[in-house]
Amino acid sequence: MPNFLARVGQEVAGRMRARVVQELTTTFANDCSDEISLADALRAEVVARYNAKKTGAKLLINPQLPM
Repeated sequence: MPNFLARVGQEVAGRMRARVVQELTTTFANDCSDEISLADALRAEVVARYNAKKTGAKLLINPQLPM
């Protein structure tokens, strides 16, 4: 992605960023079923959950949650 953005130039990259910001709650929206810490992401039962790749069962790994 950085190579592409460098190739298209700042003006195009800026327009692309603006579009993403404008459409964060629609086109680029993402629903997560749960939020987990980095430590949780290493637990076998949690790995099985996020490796299942089920629709509507995405996990958000938040590195700011307490370990």
